[in-house]
Amino acid sequence: MKFDKLCERVGLEWTYLLFSPQYPWHSKCGRSTNFDARIRDISATMSSQSGRHIKVYPFLKLPMFWAGKAEKVIHGWILWKPAKNMPGSGFTEWSLFLNFYSAMLAYLLAMCVGFDCPQYPAIIIFFAPLPFDFAVLLITLAGIQYGFVGLILYALWHLFF
Repeated sequence: MKFDKLCERVGLEWTYLLFSPQYPWHSKCGRSTNFDARIRDISATMSSQSGRHIKVYPFLKLPMFWAGKAEKVIHGWILWKPAKNMPGSGFTEWSLFLNFYSAMLAYLLAMCVGFDCPQYPAIIIFFAPLPFDFAVLLITLAGIQYGFVGLILYALWHLFF
């Protein structure tokens, strides 16, 4: 059985980040119990409403216990700037972005490693049309959730065994 289907069968929802080459520096954060069907729906409705073929790609998808809460955190983040006039299903969940925090992290990491020109990777990441900042936030939220569930399971194990 595929990992995706196992997660969906267990009841985990997918929290995902999408991007489209036709809309650079735009990212969609959403959640779904059936990721493949949702991405097809988004692509189809965007294509029909815009009148041209729009292809949407996943940048990151993670199974989460509280996907709705994670989605709200990302949508409420200070760097979340809602994109206007986006076509298709879930059009209110698109955001404009530049990768400010990821570029800063890359710059500091390059300085610590000792590269002679640490600004170049940071500049490339800052202007990259992929949502690295949102991905870092989503990975952090997933880690917190997994850690919390692991802590509960650990406590239950030691309580009963």
